[in-house]
Amino acid sequence: MKVFELLVYSIAGLALLLLFFSMLPYFFPTETNTKQIIKAVEEAQTLTMIGKTMNLGALSYSKDYQLFKEDFDEKNFLIAFECASAKECCIKKSDQGKNYTCENPIEWDYNFIKIKETKKITTAVRCTREQGFSLCKIYIAGLPAQAKVDKIDLLNTSGGTGEIKLTLKNIGLNELAFGKNSLILYKKSENSWIETDYASEEKEVPTIMPGEKETVFWTINPKNAGEYKALFRFEAQNAGFDENSIIFTLDKTSLCNTNETQAETFFDPDTGTYQETHYCTGCSYSFECANAWNKKTGKTFYPATKDSAYCTKTTYEGNCQ
Repeated sequence: MKVFELLVYSIAGLALLLLFFSMLPYFFPTETNTKQIIKAVEEAQTLTMIGKTMNLGALSYSKDYQLFKEDFDEKNFLIAFECASAKECCIKKSDQGKNYTCENPIEWDYNFIKIKETKKITTAVRCTREQGFSLCKIYIAGLPAQAKVDKIDLLNTSGGTGEIKLTLKNIGLNELAFGKNSLILYKKSENSWIETDYASEEKEVPTIMPGEKETVFWTINPKNAGEYKALFRFEAQNAGFDENSIIFTLDKTSLCNTNETQAETFFDPDTGTYQETHYCTGCSYSFECANAWNKKTGKTFYPATKDSAYCTKTTYEGNCQ
């Protein structure tokens, strides 16, 4: 046999091997897909991924592949399935009429999926927390809407008020519906961020189409000066959630001051010590009153209420430490 013929046969054989290995996922995808989806659900529940869509890409499914929520029972996951494409999926099984016939390649309901033909199908996972439990959805045949706090701009802090512009975005591939944007405000106390009781109404974002943005403006006007952190959360019923924050300083005259009202001493039976309570005026938070007395006396005071703080001593007539 000539060298040229050997070379041709070798190339042809190599091509067949490559074709064989490339087709393996079509013939043996079931176990691999199931394990991959379960692993993704586990990862989607971590702190860094909760509320965000994990795209597994186009997985190769074999004909008659099925996955049920019961397949996750050993993992104690709350699972639901959802189709993201009306072109690829039949109507949800529980909504099908008596004479309904489906020609699409995917059957589904909230408790199962079934692939009726061998093909590659986009698959994704997203978990959220509701009432202390993780609820995870497995999306088939597309990606859901996904909420994102895309950008935060500090516009102004004059007059002791923070003016902030928020850019919200739908980075998914379906329409985002019934969105809402909320705020939690923290204040810097020594080296820690303390959550304040600053109240603000949620801002509604009815819909955002895929890839589009929505601008929201916030005016933050707490009572006292200081360094603040505003944590914004953007969520929607069908789009998970995202959080982002900005730190800013407000320069305004503090209304929180120590009150020279006579201190009162109480015995604490739980600790066997005495608590000497001092009072404040104009404070919004309990830690502000404690900080005011710490600064004035150089002693250690602990928060009680927004109008009082206390230090500890070993005897009724003694001095605080």
